[in-house]
Parts: sequence; C-alpha cells; structure tokens
Amino acid sequence: MTKAIVFDCSGVFYLSPVKQFDPELTALVRRLRPQYKTGMLTNAQRSSIDRLLAEHDATDLFDAVLASSESQYMKPDREIFAEIAERLDVALPEMLFIDDWAGNTEAATRYGIRSIVYENPRQLEQELLKLEIHLS
Repeated sequence: MTKAIVFDCSGVFYLSPVKQFDPELTALVRRLRPQYKTGMLTNAQRSSIDRLLAEHDATDLFDAVLASSESQYMKPDREIFAEIAERLDVALPEMLFIDDWAGNTEAATRYGIRSIVYENPRQLEQELLKLEIHLS
C-alpha cells in the first residue's frame, strides 16, 4: 500500500524555461496531501531547493525534502531512497517515486519502489489513478 509519494524537482516541478513551479502539478500535490505523505528527492543543492520552495510559495507541499548535497549519496543510489523513506517514516515498498528521468525510476523499481516516469500533470494523474492512488 502506498503511504508516501516522492517527487524529483528539476524536470518535474521546476519548469526551467519559465522559472517557476508547475502550478498544475502543485495543485495535484495539494490534492494528494490529505491522504499521502509527500516528499521531494533531488540531486540539486539544498539551498537552491529551499529558495525555490520559498519563492514559489511551496514550502508546505512536502513532509520531507532531501537533496543529495546533504547526503553521501545521489539518485539513483539505493541509500538516498532509503534516507527519504526514513524521513517520511515509510518502508521503500510503501513509496511511489516520480521522476522525469527513466534511469532514476528504473533504479527505484529495482529497490522495490513503485515508480512513474513523469511527462506532464495530466499523464501523471492518469498514472496515479491506474495505481489506485486517491486524489481528493
């Protein structure tokens, strides 16, 4: 059973050409929050992520944020997935991981984490529904 949904930042949330968080995806995460813990796992610098979250009024979107700059590991290392799971107080199989890079989602799947390769908010919503992830 999925208890937590973990997102990558760049390419999923942060739209670099327009330099903002995707408002559609932000709204989708807010619909997930009542029923699921949410996290962000990124290879970006933590200071950059904190600044982005503050600038885009998104500091309340995630129960846990983990940047590789604050870990000894980077995606797709198993250990960094274990660190975010620990912060969210869930087991790896209780997480769903969403990233725009298939190499990261394939690695997560090998570790027992269900994963989705992100394309856009509408595609993600359809994939979530297929996995019986409830949106309020």
